[in-house]
Amino acid sequence: MTPASPPAGRELPLVSVILPVYNGEKYLARTLDSLLGQTYPALEVIAVDDESGDRSPAILGEYREKFRGRLEVLRVPNGGVSRARNAGVVRARGFYIAFIDQDDLWIPDKVARQVESLSRSRKRIGFTNMAVIDGEGRTLSPRIRRFPEGNEVKWFEQVLFDPIVGISSVMMERSLFSEAGGFSPELRLAEDYDLLLRIFHGERPEVLDEPLLLYREHGGSSTFTRVDALIRETGDILGKWMVADPEVFRRSRLRYAKFRLKLEFLRIKAILGR
Repeated sequence: MTPASPPAGRELPLVSVILPVYNGEKYLARTLDSLLGQTYPALEVIAVDDESGDRSPAILGEYREKFRGRLEVLRVPNGGVSRARNAGVVRARGFYIAFIDQDDLWIPDKVARQVESLSRSRKRIGFTNMAVIDGEGRTLSPRIRRFPEGNEVKWFEQVLFDPIVGISSVMMERSLFSEAGGFSPELRLAEDYDLLLRIFHGERPEVLDEPLLLYREHGGSSTFTRVDALIRETGDILGKWMVADPEVFRRSRLRYAKFRLKLEFLRIKAILGR
């Protein structure tokens, strides 16, 4: 399938931002401010409320009234983040789509910078680096790490054994998302890892090695139950790729072993933290 071209001339391509929301009242307003304060003008935000039981629907209603025409709010039956994001994409009108979680933040020119880089490179998907902040917005790390550089980087293998791409930093053509089949509804914690691997197996991303995403770490986001489920889902995804592309695992035995050890360390850390 030949991808559509972005608008020519001075017409800016519309970007649809998908924001899944579930009981996110604590940080939701700050996240919405970071989206609706973007310098890029051709932007629509689609918030998908996954049957929140807190003040999230009221906050979304207030922002929808304040930013008429720029924020659309959907309410869907509770089904998890994958179904919520997929529902948002169905309503999206943009040439590009981007994702953000309800507690993360974007630097004001994140969308503008990413649209420019994708348009210039003619690539169909891109992502950025990210800084890590705590629950109060204090910087824990100014960037997660330096990304590898050069056209020789095999991003499928890189992400397969070292999932360094935050979904809140990703922008892609809406048609590419559809071709990839969207997020797997049965996955609730490793759904982004799964989708990006399916896309990176056939597409080279455009990488901005700058922390344009502020990823928030806060209490309650890494309970043992969630970590255990994340490790289980990640293991299932690795198993599928071991069957689909065994050569990658044969030439990357050490990286695979290190990744499995890292997952086990996360499990032990979660157990000790209970």
